[in-house]
Amino acid sequence: MTKMMLRAAALSLTALSGGVLFAPAPAAAQVGQASLRGTITAPADNPVVEVTPVEVATGLRRTVPADAAGGYNFASLRAGTYAIANPEGWVGYGPDVWGLTACDGPGDFAIDIGGRRREFFSYAARGVGDRDDGTLAPTAAAASIAFEPELSSRAIETMHARYGARIYGKYGFLDSFNPTLTATSVPLKHGSVDPAAGWVDDDYLGIDQGAIVVMMENWRTGLVWTTMRRNPHIRRGLQRAGFTGGWLT
Repeated sequence: MTKMMLRAAALSLTALSGGVLFAPAPAAAQVGQASLRGTITAPADNPVVEVTPVEVATGLRRTVPADAAGGYNFASLRAGTYAIANPEGWVGYGPDVWGLTACDGPGDFAIDIGGRRREFFSYAARGVGDRDDGTLAPTAAAASIAFEPELSSRAIETMHARYGARIYGKYGFLDSFNPTLTATSVPLKHGSVDPAAGWVDDDYLGIDQGAIVVMMENWRTGLVWTTMRRNPHIRRGLQRAGFTGGWLT
């Protein structure tokens, strides 16, 4: 396994491991690592002077300038900010209803809604200004609970109260829903259209429920984070990928 592959595998563990890691990768490679919530220091020969981290759970982006020592300080990005601004005017977005991440979507088509051309996607990685088609994934908000317990709890409660059994059933939240899409004569690839909730997916995904359960336990006790940090194989893999500092010290 190459160092690049090791690094990619290591980054997939950051949400579970939960601590601050320091990566020697060039700053340009740090996009998508805001969940590290610490300082990433670029090598001395890196000419990049700023980095744009992306909050994995919400899709929020923030450009952070380097300090004199070449470090980038990532603060926890406040969840729901983009949904409050709602620049695209999607139905339902607000301070207590948010959640952008990779998820199922209605399908790949475009239709006119309220005099505006709207493009929709099937399964896609959704983020701020990137394939944001009004589709929300409850797991993105729920799995943020360890980082933003108040905002995440409020989002869970609001989505459940507002949409109820249409998006929540025997196994928890369905993968995704889109309150903007209420048209029924569209070529759906997933789910169905509910007159009250709009488009709703018909899949429960283990990767959704798993992330929610794991992060709720991390919020309650930190159990999964603590267990991951004690695992010698994980520690060794991260170190071989070039990570140092934080809880690896």
